[in-house]
Order: sequence, then C-alpha cells, then structure tokens
Amino acid sequence: MKLTPKEVLNLLGVDAVLLPIRKGSKATTRKAWSEITYDMTQKESFQKSLNNAPAIGVVLHTDRTSLCSIDIDDDMLLEIFLAQNPQLENTLRTKGKKGGNLWLKLKGNYPAFKKLKHEGEPAGEWRVNKAYTIITGKHPEGMDYLVTVDKPPLEIEFSEINWQGFFPFSTACHTDTTDNIDNTDYIDHSVEKREETTTPNPPKSTTELIERIKATEESMIAGDLARSELEADEDKAIMYRKYIDRCGEAKDGQRNSMLVAMTTFLLHAVSEKLIIPLVQAFYEINQAIFPDSLETHLHEANEQLENVKETWLESLNAGEKAVYEHLEKSEKDYTDTFRICRELHRHEGGNSFYLSCDNLGKRLGVKEKSRSNTAGRKLKDFVAYGIIKVVKKGTQHSKQGKGKATVYRWLL
Repeated sequence: MKLTPKEVLNLLGVDAVLLPIRKGSKATTRKAWSEITYDMTQKESFQKSLNNAPAIGVVLHTDRTSLCSIDIDDDMLLEIFLAQNPQLENTLRTKGKKGGNLWLKLKGNYPAFKKLKHEGEPAGEWRVNKAYTIITGKHPEGMDYLVTVDKPPLEIEFSEINWQGFFPFSTACHTDTTDNIDNTDYIDHSVEKREETTTPNPPKSTTELIERIKATEESMIAGDLARSELEADEDKAIMYRKYIDRCGEAKDGQRNSMLVAMTTFLLHAVSEKLIIPLVQAFYEINQAIFPDSLETHLHEANEQLENVKETWLESLNAGEKAVYEHLEKSEKDYTDTFRICRELHRHEGGNSFYLSCDNLGKRLGVKEKSRSNTAGRKLKDFVAYGIIKVVKKGTQHSKQGKGKATVYRWLL
C-alpha cells in the first residue's frame, strides 16, 4: 500500500523534498526537480500531485536534510553488505523488486553520488547529492515498494561504514553538507583490519622455486579433486552452486571476507548442519590460493557462525523469540525450519512467501527419498501451531516438470 506524503515524512523524520513519480517509470513528473524546495512541496497543488502519483521519491541531500541512501541491487549482495555492517540492520530499509535501500542521515563529510561494484560487477549506488530514491508506491514492474525495516534513518558518519569489496575507489573528494568540494584525499577509515593479499618472499634458490611450484600444483590438483568429490554428492553440489558460487570467485586475500559473507547468508538460508561442510568445501576447492590452514578456516567459520546466530536471535521480536526458544527445547528438530521460513518472510518485506516441500527439504539437507514427507510434516505442524498460514496451496509437478510452490504467510 502506498504511503501518504505525511506518512513518508514521519518515516524519514525530516522535512524531505518529495517528488511525484511517473506511472510505469522511475522518472519524476517534475522538471528541474533538484531546484524544488521543501516549502514548494507543501503547496496544495503539489500535495495533490503527490497523492495522485503512483509512487513517491525522496530527494537526497537538500539544504534541510543530510539524507543519503545505499541502494543494493541484489538480495545476496545485501546480505553480504549487512554482514560487514551489522549496525545498518537497525536503519530504515525499503525494497522494490529485489535487494534494498538503506536510508541514513550522514554526519560530517562524505563522497558524492557513485556507482557501486562488487567483484567487478554492478552492485548498486551510493546516492546522495543530485539524486532521489523511490520510497513508496508501485514499482514499474508491478510490485509495491515496501518498508522492510520500520526504523528511523540511522545517524552515522561515512567513515563508520565498511565498504570492503563494494566501494569503487579509495580516494575521492569530500562532499560536505553544503555541497562544497574539499580537495583533500578521502581515506576510508571504516576498515581498520583490512585483509592484505599475502605475497610470498622471493625464492632464495632455483630449488626453492621448484618446490614452491610443486606445492602450488599439488594444491590445485587437490582443489580439482575436492570439486569432483563435491559433484559426486548431488544434493551438496546443488547447495554449493546455489549459495557459495553466488558469493563470487575466490580470490587471494579475500578468504576471510567471503567466509563472513557466506556464513551469514547460509545461516539465513539452510540448515545449520549444512553450513560448516559447505564452507569446508569452499576452502578445499580453493586451497591453492589460501595461505591459511583448513584448521584456521574452520575455526573462524565456527566463530563467525556463533556471532551470526547471536545477532539473528537479537533480531527476533518478542513473540518470535518465545516460540523459537520453545522449539529449541522440543524433541522435534524445528529450529532450522523456523529460521528458514522467518527469513523468507523477512526478505519479502513482510508479505507472503513461496516454499515447496522439495525446496525446504533441500535446505534442511534431507535426502531425496524422504524429502517431501519430512519437510511436508514440518510445514503442516507449523500451520497447526499458528506459526505460518497457507495463503494458496501449491500444485504438484506434472509430467512436463511444472508445478507451483505453496504460498505461506508468517503469523508471528
């Protein structure tokens, strides 16, 4: 449902300049929109255009506000970015088709508008001066813009944001709150402990060089063998391709950052028992470029898993926490199903979510023979308990391989 202009301003907590958005587009109907002031938007005719528009945009970085938004284009990338910045879990977040916009009030100096990249691919935008972000109404592709985290925009300094792997430059001009340019270099203080690429010392002799080449070749062979063993386990291989390969190609010096991202994402997506085997497979496949031992890798994975679990538990509301703690004490293993359903609901912005028995079974690590029955029982029990509700029953796969997952709604 589209918010009213007043509701938008209450959500933002500032006198923001709002713009009417054209139907079926992300463009505003207003020319010279960057020159529009807050007082101009309060006129009756302008308010009428906002109320009648299919969507409303918010102008960023005006004379009255220091509003900025971080637009992340993809759900997986958003998980990675939030894993690096857990404090941003508590700021206003909205969503269009996928990914999300994190709304902030910036203190001090910060760079101007910039395109974001992750692993060399487009990842979103850092939106500030001379930009606007759509916050409510109808997306051009038909879905509604949603408020997925209903909290005030966090007041923060740019240097407090960890841009590792996302921000496309290390030095830039500052843009302060009056849009003046400061020609001093921008230094990213947000990553105090940045992983450095390990460069081995030059070999002292030809013999040492040959031994080093042999060791690298052996690691590469071991990595190929690990990939072959993974592919032999069809279910595990499917989970690896779906959840690990999406993190991007492993690179020298980025083992730890990828480990943090994938462990965080996996806890939200699959059974806890699958997480460590998957991150171990990641190490074994890519061991040729990692200087750390498997023991170190697994120790850090388990530590990160405990940290993510603690953060996740803190994100539950009172009702969710009470039910989850009760399920932990139950003889039946329901906590993974609870977490998976809750995160699917959260990623859809509080709307209904799709989930088939087969898909849940794969996420839980249930073998194919008993997958539908095991997962089906858990979902039926959750419906009976009042944790979820069936909105629309799914359809069975036909001979042509077509079928639809059941639509559920989270009730807690």
